[in-house]
Amino acid sequence: MKQTLILFLLAMTASCGSYQIEDEDKSKDCTVTLCLSDEETPALSYPLSLFVRDHETQATKQAEISEDGMPALLPLASGDYTLTVCSGLSGGAYSYANDSLSSGQNNCATSPLLLGSTDIHAEEGLKAVVSPAPAVCNLQFTFHSMPEKARSITVRVSPVSSSVSLDGSPRNDNRMCSTECRQKDGIWTADLYVFPSESTRTRISVEVQTEGETQAYSYTYRQALQQGGIYRLTGNLHEGMTLEGKFQINGWQAAADVEMDFEETEPDNSGGEEEGGEDMETIYALQLPGDECVWGNVYVWKADTIKTEEEVIATLVSPVQWFLYADEAQATLSDYQEDELANWRMFTIEEAKEIRDQYYKNVGNISSFLEDNGVAGFESNGRYLCCDGDSTFSFVNKRVIQAGKTVKYYLRGVKKVRVIQK
Repeated sequence: MKQTLILFLLAMTASCGSYQIEDEDKSKDCTVTLCLSDEETPALSYPLSLFVRDHETQATKQAEISEDGMPALLPLASGDYTLTVCSGLSGGAYSYANDSLSSGQNNCATSPLLLGSTDIHAEEGLKAVVSPAPAVCNLQFTFHSMPEKARSITVRVSPVSSSVSLDGSPRNDNRMCSTECRQKDGIWTADLYVFPSESTRTRISVEVQTEGETQAYSYTYRQALQQGGIYRLTGNLHEGMTLEGKFQINGWQAAADVEMDFEETEPDNSGGEEEGGEDMETIYALQLPGDECVWGNVYVWKADTIKTEEEVIATLVSPVQWFLYADEAQATLSDYQEDELANWRMFTIEEAKEIRDQYYKNVGNISSFLEDNGVAGFESNGRYLCCDGDSTFSFVNKRVIQAGKTVKYYLRGVKKVRVIQK
């Protein structure tokens, strides 16, 4: 098998050219022996995936190693490389692209992923040793004594990462994972693996769907999930839930032992959508924005607390203001993006009346505040587009009137986002 791996790698390098020797005086072939650490490690899933990154060309090549192919003999040109061994990629639960490893569409998987890397300078006789360790954490849910009419139970956890780099660093892109529990003999279970996030707070929600209604429960775990961590959640919704379990699996951390009191909440049936069917993005922040503040580059007109004091729906107003014809407004907002926030819209009729009444004949104070913080102020004597460009409103009179075709109006982008405290 060692000979097979050598031939495979030679064929790979010859076909792609990443390791071809162009000048025999500058480099030479050598054989590097790749071994797994003798230390007790987690169980590995074969075949292993091997990634070889050339520091000079920045190219990464991939191969597979069977269980009896270890130790592996790697033919490499003299130079600096990073060798990464991955367990779990070959099972199909994860995918590789652009030097990162991603979980499934729901940001979770049903099997673990382990990574081990080492940097080497390739030379004849070198022995490279890697120690694969979990790049994910394991979440285990068990629910007893659930309502007999329960048709489904959905568990959601946020924030998590959608991927990790080859060195095992999570992407920290603040995603949500979701999974459906399985039911057997009256017990509902889910066992999943996720890439953790750097957030110091983890939100867990459980939705119980019956024939006629959905009951939702939530909890904020005030610690970050850890790579290699095992978290076992057991209990029932009537008596509360506990995250418990003191057990050890080789190479994994002991499970967290945390008492968790779930609170019942109103189910979120919006599917993450705001008015007009637009997707409502979720942002994780160390501090929640308040009403009438400049947050980053945008103006937060209002922030409405929902469910808990650690989550708000923020109505943002673009820092940019346009003066244009009504038929140009939709295209202008379609092309507009601010701090990676896209899909801006105009004020609705309700929002137009609310912001008009809030600053009626007194828009100068808020405009001065905005301009002092690098955001365009409002024009006190101009009219603003609303209702998808069909109507206009002003801060100096109470009329909402139809937009004309030959008159220019002011335009501000509006967007609602869900902000969750880390």
